[in-house]
Amino acid sequence: MERSQQAMVKLRTEKGFLELLKLDFNYKGKMLKAIIQPARIEKPDGTSQDYYPSANEELIEDALRKIAADQNHGYFDKTNYHSGVVFSLHMLRQELKKRGHARSFQQITLSLNILSGSVIELRAEDGNNAEAFTRSPYFPSLSAVSRMKLQNDPHAKWVVPAHPPNSVPARWTRTLLLSESKA
Repeated sequence: MERSQQAMVKLRTEKGFLELLKLDFNYKGKMLKAIIQPARIEKPDGTSQDYYPSANEELIEDALRKIAADQNHGYFDKTNYHSGVVFSLHMLRQELKKRGHARSFQQITLSLNILSGSVIELRAEDGNNAEAFTRSPYFPSLSAVSRMKLQNDPHAKWVVPAHPPNSVPARWTRTLLLSESKA
């Protein structure tokens, strides 16, 4: 078990749940606070467990960007100003493997669910009780086919729309988590 997973196990309650993760950090000389709400995922046995996004999810995001750009599976709806990526689990698995980060279909699906279920909030305070914040899920949404369809066709398509340009950068969270785990 990798070190970040061991640390997460220690944070879980007996039922497998995690508290909001609150991290203070300095960005360009300004103190900010990141508040990360974990994704609650139902396991095959019917119980639930919480997960914070980690480096695994960053690999998934990077591979999806690569698929959208290099494999021409990105889309842009000019009328509604929406963009995103259409992919299959097989395609994502192959892209990860090509980059030296092979993952099983189950690991990829878990990461996709973590990204669609986790929320990051960034808060700024100016010292005079004035506060500003922005909150966003890592993926604005995730669309997929049924589990039965995936078992019969690993090439079935999934869709992840892109965030608008002014949304919270997901990379900040992983940077914070990784720097926090090294402390």
